[in-house]
Amino acid sequence: MKKISLDRLMILASFFTLIITCLFLNALKPAILAAEEPKENSSAPRIEFKEKEFNFGLAGEGEKITHLFPFSNIGNSNLEIGEITTSCGCTAAVTTAKVIPPDGHGEIKVTFDLSRRKGLQEKEIYINSNDPKEPTVVLHLTGEVKTDIGLEPETLNLVNIPVGQSVKREIKIVQVEKEELKIDKVEANPKYFSTALSGSQKETGNKVFSLKVVLAPDAPAGMINEVITIHTNSKRRPRVDIPVLGNIVGKIIVKPTMLSLGTIGKGVSVERKIDLSREDGQGFEILKVTRSTELFSTQVLKNTDGHGYSVLVTIPGGYPAGRINETVHIHTNLKEQAVIDVPVHGIVKSAKSVSISLGNFDPAPVKWKKTKVSIVIDSGGEVIGAYSLSLKYNPKVFHIDASDLNQDGIPDVIYSTCPQFGPPAATNFDIDHGLIHLNDYQLNQDAPKGMVNLLTLSLDVIGDVDKAKDLRLHEYTITDRDGQTILSSE
Repeated sequence: MKKISLDRLMILASFFTLIITCLFLNALKPAILAAEEPKENSSAPRIEFKEKEFNFGLAGEGEKITHLFPFSNIGNSNLEIGEITTSCGCTAAVTTAKVIPPDGHGEIKVTFDLSRRKGLQEKEIYINSNDPKEPTVVLHLTGEVKTDIGLEPETLNLVNIPVGQSVKREIKIVQVEKEELKIDKVEANPKYFSTALSGSQKETGNKVFSLKVVLAPDAPAGMINEVITIHTNSKRRPRVDIPVLGNIVGKIIVKPTMLSLGTIGKGVSVERKIDLSREDGQGFEILKVTRSTELFSTQVLKNTDGHGYSVLVTIPGGYPAGRINETVHIHTNLKEQAVIDVPVHGIVKSAKSVSISLGNFDPAPVKWKKTKVSIVIDSGGEVIGAYSLSLKYNPKVFHIDASDLNQDGIPDVIYSTCPQFGPPAATNFDIDHGLIHLNDYQLNQDAPKGMVNLLTLSLDVIGDVDKAKDLRLHEYTITDRDGQTILSSE
């Protein structure tokens, strides 16, 4: 029998020791991992939603989608719902108590306004709470907005059309709703277009009308900014407007094709030039220049090089406050461009600037009673096109429930609106931080001059009111019809 050397014995001993150590550590691994894992607070609240996503399927443009997201507190202490924020176009609020005891239940009510929306939609609602494991839960609202009447294309573009050229285009009008679509009449400016509507036919299961649009060969050179109107039997869309945009290019090049003056201070005189030249370098004559009104003046200046002209347009300091909506008519000796029209737009600020403020409470605020307060705007001499604003209030003094909607689909906190402005296109309520956002108002008709109650809010008083501190305008922007800012909190 061969003797085993001492070195071999030591190697074998080390090998067996390593194997035993590995087996021992492997057996201890679950205990080690368990010790390393943070222990969940068994006394903490836990929020659990029955569903986190709702697909409303197919809905029509202009509808309002409302859905309730139920949730439970499966923890062992009170669950407190905090700030709720949403994507644009959505409002969300807790319809139950904001403090949910263990094993208690609550609901989040989400409303999505589908006005001016189409196609696939996906919105997120962020629910914040004191759940330490999941402090923010994201809910999803998805679906597709169908239009009752489809248009192909939705806007007709006629770009750089040579003067004297007749251009033909086709617009397809597609029936989307179940009710049979009928077209009563089509309206278009005969100065530019003639139209012909052909009988309907089936395409991919839908009824389709073909509207042929022909640009008149004698249409004047210059900008095209027209609308073709289709009158239908659709209850939701009895009138369909198709914008027609573009330009007709003549031998005379006009720069600019539209004169924009921006905002002018009251009593300030402004001068601008309209330059005219021929691309081929040939000569032409300006026979005369006429104006839409006598409120401004024009002067023809011949260029020093003998090629082309400039028309100097002067808005005097005495021009009345309000919107400038004028036209310069330039008469030439070219038959195809006998009259060139150049629109002139701008705003003359009034001596009395636009202002926005909060009115007085009516009735005087009493604890546990309702009160009303108006947002007052003084338009002065301005024509207001749109505005957005937000208000800051003290949640310990005023209570607002944004989940209750009135018959117009807007929160009951908005008690009434000025008829010239209509209801808000979007509202958002940050109840925890005391903010009301009212966005994207659009003026339905010219704003009346002077003091106007823009809208009135109805508030529940739950504390002692200090108006200067507890309710104030936070941010606001007022623009004119051209989108120019005429008043801002910034």
